Amino acid sequence: MKHIKTYWFIFVLLAFIACNSNEDEYTIIFENTENRENSIVYESGRLVPVDDISVDAARTLMLSLLDTKAGEAQSWLMMEAETYCESYDIKLLKTEYRNYPYQLKKQCIKYKDKKGNVHRLDVAQITKSYSNGFLLMKPDSPPAFMPCDTSSMHFDAPAAEAYFQFTYDDDKQNNINYSAEDYIRMFHDMKSTINETYNFNDITIQMGSRNFDLQLETGLSNRAIVEFFYTFKYLVENDQPEMIAHNMISYPLKVISGNKSFLINTPNEFISEYKGIIKTDLKNTIENSTVFHLKSDKAGFMLNDGNVYFKNKKEEIMITHIKNNS
Repeated sequence: MKHIKTYWFIFVLLAFIACNSNEDEYTIIFENTENRENSIVYESGRLVPVDDISVDAARTLMLSLLDTKAGEAQSWLMMEAETYCESYDIKLLKTEYRNYPYQLKKQCIKYKDKKGNVHRLDVAQITKSYSNGFLLMKPDSPPAFMPCDTSSMHFDAPAAEAYFQFTYDDDKQNNINYSAEDYIRMFHDMKSTINETYNFNDITIQMGSRNFDLQLETGLSNRAIVEFFYTFKYLVENDQPEMIAHNMISYPLKVISGNKSFLINTPNEFISEYKGIIKTDLKNTIENSTVFHLKSDKAGFMLNDGNVYFKNKKEEIMITHIKNNS
């Protein structure tokens, strides 16, 4: 008789679970456990195990809790995090910080993977103690919080790799060979990411408020100049010569290095000679420059006194000259 009651109870329990299941609900992978806090050791010591968050992390992802409006350091950290996530195919989710923490307490963040499948991140229990950093998540692992040191303008990639268990050797083994068409397509797709970093429209408005107009002499719109220059700046900062070579250079490119000059005739030649073309001093100059360091003439515009010359070629901006002082 006891066995019959036991089976009956199990049957009723299973029926209750089945009736209350919902295909639209997402499996919560991470549950709070007493032993979880000590389950992973991080070499950097900067990753903090998170014990009060339940998430659906069907794939590896990172949630940004940075206030990018707060200063230059946060913006740099965000840009480097984006580059890191792109390198390892990690989904990066961003929140509207002006609504934090109320937005995170009231709703889940929904996102799509590359196949279009919708996932849900339950962030209701994220607290203020996790602000100004990144929440790192991967399947079957406890999430961890990476607090960002804003005194440094560098994303803590080693700490992230200690969690995600990635190495740069893994990336080299992939050895993906992209075609020129691939780089052109990716260049177009990248524009929105770069715009999120610099906000082309805001910079164009700043030019107007300071009566700084490059349009009259160049024949190019200020917005087009801003977009091209900051895209170039972003690619230099992130060491992406392939994108520059296939999308921004007019060949033959004239390079002046100290007292010597030479021509670069193809994208592959630019890529192979990149470090000799964009030397450290020039790279630092580009990274520290803004649109207000540009000077115009009838043929186009230049950075400072000709470090980089951008020419108007049939209403299209292209780089025609690069000059190193060393």
